[in-house]
Amino acid sequence: MDTTCEIHGIPHMLVPQWDADLLRTNEISITGPRQLVFSSYAIRREHGVVADQLERMLRRGGWRS
Repeated sequence: MDTTCEIHGIPHMLVPQWDADLLRTNEISITGPRQLVFSSYAIRREHGVVADQLERMLRRGGWRS
């Protein structure tokens, strides 16, 4: 199972970095692996949502706890 996870912090809010991130995400999606993208805010403040999305993606790929 190919999966990726990317975490964006404040530096990713600058337009050139944001644009590069979007283009890289597109390339990853074109080649096949699943990818989730989270802000550093979500990692710190939205633990339940992040954990739920990670678990659902992993289960979809065949992971069993």
